[in-house]
Amino acid sequence: MCTLIDNFIQDKQHFRNISHKTILAYRSDLTQFMMFQEHHELELTDGMSDFITDLQITQHLMPSTIKRKITTCKMFYQYLLDEQVLNQDPNTGFRRNTKFIVPETLPRVLQIKEVKTILSAAYEDYNRAKTPYRIKTSTRNIAILEVLTATGIRIGELSSLNIDDLNFANRSLLIHGKNRKERLLFLSSPDTYQALKDYLQTRNTFIPHTDALFLNKYGNRLSIFGIENIFLKYRNITNTSSSATPHFLRHTFATELINNGADIREVQELLGHTSITTTTIYAAVSSAQKKKVLRKFNYRNSMHIKTSK
Repeated sequence: MCTLIDNFIQDKQHFRNISHKTILAYRSDLTQFMMFQEHHELELTDGMSDFITDLQITQHLMPSTIKRKITTCKMFYQYLLDEQVLNQDPNTGFRRNTKFIVPETLPRVLQIKEVKTILSAAYEDYNRAKTPYRIKTSTRNIAILEVLTATGIRIGELSSLNIDDLNFANRSLLIHGKNRKERLLFLSSPDTYQALKDYLQTRNTFIPHTDALFLNKYGNRLSIFGIENIFLKYRNITNTSSSATPHFLRHTFATELINNGADIREVQELLGHTSITTTTIYAAVSSAQKKKVLRKFNYRNSMHIKTSK
């Protein structure tokens, strides 16, 4: 079975040029499904509905995660059909009789004052730094938080940045997005631009072993987990919501662009969304914020007038 999974992944790599992250997700999803089938002594063509029930009831996974696993399994079965390993699609009945719906949820954002508090904490950390190590790591941390705040890029995209992707001459970053699509973003914030310049002056003290822009203490590329830990450090220092993640900065970036009048197509381009549908959800967040403001501050709400109708 492992050989079939390997062959499936190689096929997808060849024809779809998928990312390493997607490869890991495919392998994890299919291995989990096969282990479920083996544990319950099921055949290769059985158990999809029971597997989904287990994901929901026993493992309590998010609907979006479950839907991704379903999609992976369906693609795997289609591959087995194409390769004539199977002669009938075991998903036919599942597709016809089962409807799995992922509830739509609005992206969670930070208040502007919360973003300012997190950034301020990073700058204060630098001002208190006494040792060369603390000075260089706090300088790097400021640059990371500034870039995430000012560009709205994903932490995976930030981790993937190389030195050559930063162009000080035109104040731009070349972003390597999902499905290996590239986009150019400009550093419109003077503070973000300066933070990157300051970091570049200290980067060599990390003793680089790679062309990666952001480095860990060993001089290697800073991972997404390292970036998350940096955000969580300042989130916790400032007592910002315990549910906040670095991705909240991306949501906040997009929502504030729309709040301030940016065209949704332009926001789509800046975020690197393939589909405009993904971007439109931020317009809903903007509308929700407007309603909240009106409920809280509209003076008419507090005027109680006796009416006779």
